[in-house]
Amino acid sequence: GGMPQLALVVFGECGYIGPLDHSTEHDVSQSIPDKEVPSGLSEGIAKCSVTCPMCGNRHVQYRLNPQLYWFTDMDIDLKPTGFHCRKSLEGYYPRLYELWHCPQCHFTAHNRVFPDPLKHVYIEKGLMARRLAEFKKSNPGMVRITETLAEGMSFENTNFPQAIRQSLLEIYYQRLIIDVLNQGHDQLARGFLRLAWLFRDWKEMQPDRAEEERRLNGVLDLVSQDWPDCPRSENEALDAACKCFSLALERSKSPDPVESCGMMAHMARIRVKMGDLDAARQLLGECQRSIVTEVETISRAMTED
Repeated sequence: GGMPQLALVVFGECGYIGPLDHSTEHDVSQSIPDKEVPSGLSEGIAKCSVTCPMCGNRHVQYRLNPQLYWFTDMDIDLKPTGFHCRKSLEGYYPRLYELWHCPQCHFTAHNRVFPDPLKHVYIEKGLMARRLAEFKKSNPGMVRITETLAEGMSFENTNFPQAIRQSLLEIYYQRLIIDVLNQGHDQLARGFLRLAWLFRDWKEMQPDRAEEERRLNGVLDLVSQDWPDCPRSENEALDAACKCFSLALERSKSPDPVESCGMMAHMARIRVKMGDLDAARQLLGECQRSIVTEVETISRAMTED
């Protein structure tokens, strides 16, 4: 009778919650803060001890086991569709749990990159954290935006409006990082895509969302006072994604033809989804021209003595 006992099985710093088995039980009291596991947590969810890369705050995050769910199809703009999962993740939709948010400084990023978001960037360690801290001190607007979007956020309260607020926080921080590094527009584009797909899923999966939508719009009204171009709909987020992909292409010093054509084709798909067929046709034309040019260059190189 009642709930089965749960124990933490540790893999590195993440542990999947599973039925009590003393052969696999570990003492994790030193590495994970004293925080109750949300009641009834599925065995397919990992409890992770994480250090925020921007403020050093040690806290707990949760991650869905990617081996327990999958998508079987794709929308025209490459959004995964046809969601299926194992029984242990029934009732959890992965897209709502992709981002991690620091409860102290509100830095937000995809759980794959959160622990070390600048891993592939040549930059002095700690520089970005200092820059963000300085910006926060001199810009009360940043405090208002991040505090408003982060209010009441918790794993237990996960729903579409909270995931949308987290997605906006990820975009906001990514933009600040780009201002310092002057690179990373493709990652920002993917952040906008994630936001657009959340809006689409919310519309399709929760038709009776009027009251939640009204509350979210109240939050976004406040945020827009300091962030006027804050995206507030699927189409606005899709449009912003295309603009970021364009900037990524413009600023690429030595563009890889396969990568740049892939990006242009993706932008064309997004424009088709938005119903802007002229823009899609133009992008595919550019894509074709760049392919022809590249093939001619390669052919010349191959026939040279």
